[in-house]
Amino acid sequence: MKNAEKLIADGKVEILNNSKERTEARVEGTGVHHTVIIEDEKERCTCEWFSKYQGKRAVQTYAGRKETGQSLTK
Repeated sequence: MKNAEKLIADGKVEILNNSKERTEARVEGTGVHHTVIIEDEKERCTCEWFSKYQGKRAVQTYAGRKETGQSLTK
């Protein structure tokens, strides 16, 4: 979670869309931007890390939820 908080503190999370049903954010990675989408209880990210863990460890989605004030628990 510290990594997610650092992304926010460093201004590397940009909220593109924030509605009750859906949040979409762009998160700056190393040489690339990732897209994080949170819809209802589903979370996904375009990064390799998320593909590997399939949301079991959710630094990027935590960052998106924290930045928008959404609940940090499922």
